[in-house]
Amino acid sequence: MGQVTLLQPEAVIEKRLAENSNWAAIIKAATHAVVTYDKSHAYALPSDMDLVIVARPDAMRCWLVGPEGDVVIDELEWAFKKLPKFAVREGNVGVVVAIVRKGSKVAPRGPESPYLPASWKAATGKGTVDDVIDAVWPR
Repeated sequence: MGQVTLLQPEAVIEKRLAENSNWAAIIKAATHAVVTYDKSHAYALPSDMDLVIVARPDAMRCWLVGPEGDVVIDELEWAFKKLPKFAVREGNVGVVVAIVRKGSKVAPRGPESPYLPASWKAATGKGTVDDVIDAVWPR
């Protein structure tokens, strides 16, 4: 697992997560699903990608994005849907996990430049991160 970037300030996330959220384990499990898929499907995924994970009280959703755009693979979508959900009290909680295949030579990126899903790019400028999430993933 690479660098994890929070989509909201840490204080906001701490307020929104329930005490038993187990979010670190779920982030690791989602990342593990991507790495396992990549190992068993030699080079089917980009060598450099971001896993965007968002949770709200009743659901969780993942987007996988590479330098060329959204990466949608049915097997991974199914694996993401089977993951346990974060325990979230209110609002949205989100992270971006940068994943780079071991041994890959990729241009360094900072945490301020994650790959964004196409739907997110279309919704940027609609307000806060929560507004963008709600626009691309209606309740």
